[in-house]
Amino acid sequence: MENQPETPAVIPPENTTPAPAPIPTNQPVNVPTPPPAITEAPTASTENIGAEPTVNPLAVPEHVVKKHASTKMPVVIAVVVAVALAALVVYVYLNSKQTANTSKTTNNSSAIATKPQASASDVDSTVKSVDDNLKNIDDSTDFSADSLSDSSLGL
Repeated sequence: MENQPETPAVIPPENTTPAPAPIPTNQPVNVPTPPPAITEAPTASTENIGAEPTVNPLAVPEHVVKKHASTKMPVVIAVVVAVALAALVVYVYLNSKQTANTSKTTNNSSAIATKPQASASDVDSTVKSVDDNLKNIDDSTDFSADSLSDSSLGL
């Protein structure tokens, strides 16, 4: 291992771009000069004070809106109509609420008085009659074969 040359820890990159050409020192260099600094604030021109302004012939003329004296009248009419509609809605709502309350009380009182309550024996007798009717049904006698054919049913 003693015969090997030492390699540096950092390998310098190869210079692939050419170096810029040296500037000759005997020729002057053109460096742009900065604009002069402003030392005074700009002043307003007093030449045209009091003279009439000039009108640009290409300018769009101003459109003057004529204000009518009766602009308050539609607003007043709209407010009156809105208040009238609100009053009408409240009146109809209160009337429907009163009518619904009185009709409910009369319907409930008559319904309770006319219908007797069912007892356990009433339920048993109804169940027995339904079961008897179901046992008496005979599918062969209910409909004839001709009445259930495809042609009679329109199929």
